[in-house]
Amino acid sequence: MNAELLSLLKDVQSGRKAADRLVIKSGGRVLFLKTTDIDYVEGRWQLFELVLLARKPTSSARTMQSLESRLDPERFLRIHRSTIVNLERIKELQPWFGGRGTS
Repeated sequence: MNAELLSLLKDVQSGRKAADRLVIKSGGRVLFLKTTDIDYVEGRWQLFELVLLARKPTSSARTMQSLESRLDPERFLRIHRSTIVNLERIKELQPWFGGRGTS
């Protein structure tokens, strides 16, 4: 029975559509942000900061995990526990540690 419930849950989650816009509460305002405007997201303690194209960063009190679940996995990648990047904004990768990179 447990396996059936897990399978059903996976089916429901896979049918969920990624958000085109996010509703973010910041500084007493409610902002409607297009996900295509996000360069990257950086988590700090219980806040995350959205870094946007040609705009000041915007902070919100949601978890990185909740935000990640709302973003399109074809466009956004969590590269660290505190960083999600918009893959369309990556222009270059530079290896660290003598050219070996990280694994």
